[in-house]
Amino acid sequence: ATRASGDLMGELGQGIEALRKAIDEAQSAMGLRGHTVENEAKVRRTCETTERRWKRLTELITRLKAAAGLDVKGQEDLDKRVEVMSGEVALTFEAKSKWMARYIAGERTRRLASHLERLERVNRMSRMHLDEAENVGRALPEDMIREGTDFANELSAQRSSCREEGTRLIAAYPEDASRIDEITN
Repeated sequence: ATRASGDLMGELGQGIEALRKAIDEAQSAMGLRGHTVENEAKVRRTCETTERRWKRLTELITRLKAAAGLDVKGQEDLDKRVEVMSGEVALTFEAKSKWMARYIAGERTRRLASHLERLERVNRMSRMHLDEAENVGRALPEDMIREGTDFANELSAQRSSCREEGTRLIAAYPEDASRIDEITN
């Protein structure tokens, strides 16, 4: 039992070191400059590693408590170590939550800006087609009919695309509905 207890204590030391390393890596990833997709992947991956190692360590501690008839002092020492690590893990996950909230807000803003740029392009295309229609009005009647049909089809497709995109954006970002509606219509 003493040998098994010693093996488990050695494994416990390794588990704590592995967890400390994972926590350091997670905190380092959260310290990277910018809330980019690449950094989000690093934060997510390192926090998943931290979570796995924490789970493995708590399972080991449970086995250690069950297998080793630890004396009161050994039990208290083990409990102190677990408490310290538990606090570090909790702080790491709290920091991850805050980091992810900032990342998601930034991503949302970037996506919305991208969609709004697309809607602006569609509106510019529509205005360009209206200008072309004015020029077509000065052409020969046969050209006007052909150009007018092409223009009407293209304008209809652009407006339809703009409305569909606007509807999707309003569903995704209801708080920005008035801005989107203004650009779409």
